[in-house]
Amino acid sequence: MNLGNGEQERNASSRQWQVAPDSEIFLTHWNNEEETVLYHLGSGDTYLLNDLARRVILILQETPASAIDICDRIGFCLGVISQQEKIKLLENLLTDLLKVDVVRFQYR
Repeated sequence: MNLGNGEQERNASSRQWQVAPDSEIFLTHWNNEEETVLYHLGSGDTYLLNDLARRVILILQETPASAIDICDRIGFCLGVISQQEKIKLLENLLTDLLKVDVVRFQYR
């Protein structure tokens, strides 16, 4: 099914992201939380996270959220780019985390 750009944007903004319920993940921080490693118990894989990824995972461990909700909470750390660019950046990060089975989404 091929969606038009408007439909894709609506669907992306209505995605409710959460840490994958069946994924056991562990975060370790050092250097005043400047460096974070995520260990995924199910796959045995380890990932070095940037600050943005760390913040997003910590938010999603508290409660499911859309990219818009996440942007409202931590958008300040993304600099002076537009709100739309921030949301696109977060959607790309969330998609990367989805690929390694750290997060999942459902539509609201």
